[in-house]
Amino acid sequence: MPATGYLDTRSRHPVALIAAISINLAIVGGVLTYKTVITPRGPDGIPTIKLNPPPPIIVKPLEQPKTRQTKPADPQPRPVPVPTPPDISKTIIPTETTPWPENPPLPPMPTGGQEATKPLPPVEFTAKIDPRFASQLQPVYPPALERQEIEGKCTVRVQVGIDGRIIAVELVKADNPAFFTATREQALRRWRFKPATRDGQPIVSWVEKTIVFKMPGN
Repeated sequence: MPATGYLDTRSRHPVALIAAISINLAIVGGVLTYKTVITPRGPDGIPTIKLNPPPPIIVKPLEQPKTRQTKPADPQPRPVPVPTPPDISKTIIPTETTPWPENPPLPPMPTGGQEATKPLPPVEFTAKIDPRFASQLQPVYPPALERQEIEGKCTVRVQVGIDGRIIAVELVKADNPAFFTATREQALRRWRFKPATRDGQPIVSWVEKTIVFKMPGN
């Protein structure tokens, strides 16, 4: 079995090995740095040799390697500070500001205000002779004027009711009073009209009509 040295009799832990090597190097360095001082000769004529011991060797203990510690993560994210809005009530507003340009004056409003939408005028139709009674429009010729062969015209203004019958007859112009009398009697008894209407509803109205008295054969 081979002989073992000093290092083999100790624990071979890396830290112990490094410490032993450091001590040996310190001892060797101390010997090398040991100074020899020769004093003058003594009474016997023999110089005295004095060795000055080297300064003490201070061996610092080896620092254990530091274990890197993992910083624990924050359980919750840190709140982000929210800037406080400035207090508007304490803001100083300058009293003098640049004036705005003046707007042009508005056109004058009508005195009566805005005109309302005018309603549409009503739809009206005048009274007309009923075609079924057109043959009964001509009155009987007055006998006295017929014997004298007197011809003429008579214009009357008649009031037509909502049923188409004549309510009243007014004289406008007649060449002979007999013509008006005959026309009036015929209108009240025989004339029929289609009444006038306003928006589709029958109304009472006035109509002017001219009757011509002419001898047969002329």
